Amino acid sequence: MLKTNLTKNPWSQNEDEILTKIMGKLGTNCKWKKVAEEFNRESSVGIYRQSKQCRERWTNHLDPSINRGKWTDQDDFNFLSHFLNVGKKWAEIAKLLGNRTGDSVKNRWYGLTKIYQKFRKISLDSTEDNDGLDQQFAITVLGEIRKSKGFKKRESYFVKKKRSIIKSSLKKG
Repeated sequence: MLKTNLTKNPWSQNEDEILTKIMGKLGTNCKWKKVAEEFNRESSVGIYRQSKQCRERWTNHLDPSINRGKWTDQDDFNFLSHFLNVGKKWAEIAKLLGNRTGDSVKNRWYGLTKIYQKFRKISLDSTEDNDGLDQQFAITVLGEIRKSKGFKKRESYFVKKKRSIIKSSLKKG
């Protein structure tokens, strides 16, 4: 196949539908090179998509098994427990969680640390022992989650904490 256009282009709705149809036909355990070849054969857009592009589009955006909902306290608890065991290996943690992508796990980590920094008024980047501070942070967060009233499917403790921080900063400003 002639690789006519290798520039980065956003995915269209039509391309998403084609990729979803191909994944339904070939299954999720197939080779991504085969998926890309099939996709480029069926696509009439004129944009050549590589296997990596197809894999990332499927795993990060289109896969129906991915949980894109809000993080619950139980999700945070499981995530931080895995973090304490494996460290900042986002893809590995995502596999252990089973329903989140590596990107969403990484984004959740940085979101939690940002909330924690505001809550505790500290800078996690200003210390030399970041690994030790990461461990301390994860243990502290787990303790806060355990203190909250159970693991109901509700808004995360840290989302509520973030709201209270924002409200208090608005009152001051």
